[in-house]
Amino acid sequence: MTRLDWQFHRVINGAARSRQLLSLIRQAVRLIPSNFLEVIQVHEHDQLLRALRDRQAQRAREIGEQHVLGAGKSLAGWLAANS
Repeated sequence: MTRLDWQFHRVINGAARSRQLLSLIRQAVRLIPSNFLEVIQVHEHDQLLRALRDRQAQRAREIGEQHVLGAGKSLAGWLAANS
């Protein structure tokens, strides 16, 4: 994951003000191999920013959920291919 992507996630996650979310992210960062983060492709960031800018809370939530689920599927596939 590039430095810009990392900063994006920090800002979004901090704005959520969710202790549960931050705890889950900390766990994930410790468990996910760093070389996976270098190859993951992120397509939802622009969509999420637009939804947040337009104050479309439900749309932003849907995009965030798709982002997390897609990353999980990508990780599972990557782990299967690299184990």
